[in-house]
Amino acid sequence: MEQRTKSEQKDLERRTKSARRLYAAVLMQALKHDGADIGVITYKSTKKWILENCFVPEWLKLLHWGSVTGTNVLQRARALFVVGRPLAQPEAVTRQAEALFGAYIPQRDYVVQRGRIPIVPDPKGYNAIRIGVREHPHPMAERLRRQITEGGIIQAEGRARAGLRAAGEPLDIHLWTDVPVPELGPVEPVLRDELEIGPDGLMLASTGGCLRNIADASQAGAGLFTADGLKKARMHRNEGIFENTSPALLRVGYQRAAAGCKPTVAVFLRGVAEPQRWMEERLGPLAWFEMEDKNEAM
Repeated sequence: MEQRTKSEQKDLERRTKSARRLYAAVLMQALKHDGADIGVITYKSTKKWILENCFVPEWLKLLHWGSVTGTNVLQRARALFVVGRPLAQPEAVTRQAEALFGAYIPQRDYVVQRGRIPIVPDPKGYNAIRIGVREHPHPMAERLRRQITEGGIIQAEGRARAGLRAAGEPLDIHLWTDVPVPELGPVEPVLRDELEIGPDGLMLASTGGCLRNIADASQAGAGLFTADGLKKARMHRNEGIFENTSPALLRVGYQRAAAGCKPTVAVFLRGVAEPQRWMEERLGPLAWFEMEDKNEAM
């Protein structure tokens, strides 16, 4: 059995939490497009974890950096989420530059420089955001790094074929990265806090379902949160899941067979094969279960 140090375990928990929250944030934004095809490009390890630990509907197309060259999978996507950025190890970039240009490069690590992301002017007139950017100090090696990083982001954005679309084929591009890509023009800035997801969003993303009843949600959430944590979160924020009318969601009514339980509601991503069985496996027998419409979950 593989043994991990406390530091390794802590890092694994951090990355797991980050991947779950990232996917939940993408999913909640994607639901605004009513079940249309949505593209997501992220890190290979993140994609693998999401597919193994979350519910991914068929309309959400997950790709990873390094697998997007030449693909047409996203050419009809309604929105594209480009998460993170490709960045080669500095030593690899340095060695490649030495091989191409025939000279030894003494400075072999990246340095952090001040950069600017052009934005659409805000109400106060600001037109850029200052950030720290990793660059190679050698000009030829820096050209290679830019080809990998900024060039990779531009290529990823191009997979949705924005330039080949007709007037009735809109495309929303979400660049969730801190890399300046002025070639794409000014962007509308979005802060991390604006995409923060609460327990309901995490449950929907992880399991494919979300329950209004706090005790039921805590039991079915498989340790994602406690009943008290969910109650406090709902007091401060309504994520709107139970009011969401997206065709990508299926609303159901149910009542547990246990004494004292009352009728309540739940929401599922269409694609969950058997919502009633999903609930019975997590909550036990149901006295009543009814889907919002007559169609079975897709």
